[in-house]
Amino acid sequence: MAEDVKVPEGWKRVRLGEVAEILTGATPLRERREYWDNGTIPWLTNEEVEEGKINYIRDTKEKITEVALKRTNVKLIPEDSVILSLTASVGKVGINKVKMTTNQQFNALVVNKQKVLPLLLGYYLVFSKERIKMLGGLTTFDFIGKTTISDFQITLPPLPEQRKIAEILETIDNAIEKTGRIIEKYKRIKQGLMQDLLTRGIDENGQIRSEETHRFRDSPLGRIPEEWEVVELGEVCEINPEKVEYSSIKIVKYIDIESVKDGKITTYKIFTKNNAPSRAQRLVKEKDIIVSTVRPNLKSFAIVTKEFDNFVCSTGFAVLRAKEEKVHPTYLFYLTFYDDVFLAQILPIIVGSNYPAINSYDVYELIIPLPPLPEQKRIASILSQIDEAIEKEQKYKEKLERIKRGLMEDLLTGKVRVNHLIEEGVELPQEA
Repeated sequence: MAEDVKVPEGWKRVRLGEVAEILTGATPLRERREYWDNGTIPWLTNEEVEEGKINYIRDTKEKITEVALKRTNVKLIPEDSVILSLTASVGKVGINKVKMTTNQQFNALVVNKQKVLPLLLGYYLVFSKERIKMLGGLTTFDFIGKTTISDFQITLPPLPEQRKIAEILETIDNAIEKTGRIIEKYKRIKQGLMQDLLTRGIDENGQIRSEETHRFRDSPLGRIPEEWEVVELGEVCEINPEKVEYSSIKIVKYIDIESVKDGKITTYKIFTKNNAPSRAQRLVKEKDIIVSTVRPNLKSFAIVTKEFDNFVCSTGFAVLRAKEEKVHPTYLFYLTFYDDVFLAQILPIIVGSNYPAINSYDVYELIIPLPPLPEQKRIASILSQIDEAIEKEQKYKEKLERIKRGLMEDLLTGKVRVNHLIEEGVELPQEA
């Protein structure tokens, strides 16, 4: 932080070493089993801490022994210290809720609570990640030493203001975490519904079939409802139906493997027809399904929505265009996500070692379960509804994350002060 940066009135510029004792982690020798066997002292590693948030650490995957604590450089970190990664993934932040140790990728900041609150310092370090990374210079392997981080400068408000800022940011964090849990719950529900609906279906009364209440029969895909067929994709889809006619277009809007995430096309690239990639050969229309045929991207599937109509996709995808009198496009899309139908058939027919893939024409012979069309529509409707609920919560979470970024910028720099909230004794709403 430059010395000429104005410090808000009542705030102080301090070095981390002035407000915290800094402890460096270590790794006891693995071959010394007395350091590890039956260990009881938590020992934290980098992969257990997520980026971009404060991680509250209550346990660890590995534990060391009292012998290791006595005979090695490992330090026991008091509760409510701020853990900061300073090598590998620089800038990860945690607060330990139990006494613990860490490996050498972390420094622990044992804070002087008369000067700084652990939670406020944690938020400040999350906010300052890019500044912290710059301390490592331009080396190929990020490493920031204890002395360097000790000299890192921060600006601190008085403790009452620290407390109110931390409360505000914690409230928004709690809302983000709560929304994340809702999303994960919906995803688990969706996974269970896909298992049920794509193997047993749902009858005209809205009941998921079972062998106790409905007739089932054997098929190449296992037991299926008696009303269902098993068909090859080529019977119900056109595969790669249209090639690009470059003479008719000037701009190529291109979908590649990196464009697809979580069943959606999220990005695209733009080329002129003269410099378009040689693999950009397939035209896609609204309601087409694109299925990756290249490993390791075999789970890259998407349904083409209206905004991507008439785009071009890579030949790393097979394009499925449903014959809608036989198969509902959205039902077919959800089938592509069901491993027991697609992935189980694709893996055995992969060819090539340098560029393992399947021949897109082999897709013709993949078999799928085919309920009557009205049932396909019921299945598609149910799964679409839960996807809409997931998307709504994801958008809300993204909104909260934007709000949090703005709040951190305003509150942790003093652009917006919270003194009036302290003076008025305003209590923040608590998460349920």
